[in-house]
Amino acid sequence: MSYSTAIEYFKALAKIYFISTKEKKTQLLDHAALISSRHRKTIIRILNSTSAIENKKINCGAKVKYPEELLLPHIQYLWISMERISPKRMKAAFPDWLPKYRENNVDNHIKFLLQKMSASTLARFVKKIKKNESPAMKGLTSTSPARYMKNKVPINTLDSVITEPGFVQSDTVAHCGDHLEGVFINSITLTDIFSTWTVNRAFIRRKELKYEMP
Repeated sequence: MSYSTAIEYFKALAKIYFISTKEKKTQLLDHAALISSRHRKTIIRILNSTSAIENKKINCGAKVKYPEELLLPHIQYLWISMERISPKRMKAAFPDWLPKYRENNVDNHIKFLLQKMSASTLARFVKKIKKNESPAMKGLTSTSPARYMKNKVPINTLDSVITEPGFVQSDTVAHCGDHLEGVFINSITLTDIFSTWTVNRAFIRRKELKYEMP
């Protein structure tokens, strides 16, 4: 019995079932169980929720399961290849990445599961990957969030459409090797998003000094 046929059948059955005698209800349930191949208890629940029948599929199948041991290596490889972007952006990038992904003995079934996976499920996998990373993989950092700067510097997201020069991205790198002790070179890179013009400067210590960019 198809989904649309089942909807019409149970809607019609409900109109008769609730006004019938107990003996008649038993006969109707037996007949419905034979026709629809559903258990009597299931049919009773459907009849008691006839208002939800039109908006909800009946027995539409089991939920897709995502085995961790199968998918985690592929998600980790793709996440690192995408430069550790957020799960939401990673999900949006899958249509472009998965057709070209051939590493780690991937097959069409794995690609199907990855494409079917929601951003929230993907986030749970990425969280496990981050938790199991070694300190060496996480890298060193010499910066900390400057929350007070958020209200002083106008910021646009990466999705903004830039149509003229003057909007820049900057990044600092500490050339410290495998530890942050001692004196080492810091570099700053400033890139104009529209023209892709890039300027680099290096300095020994990071201070609140004025660095002029040509």
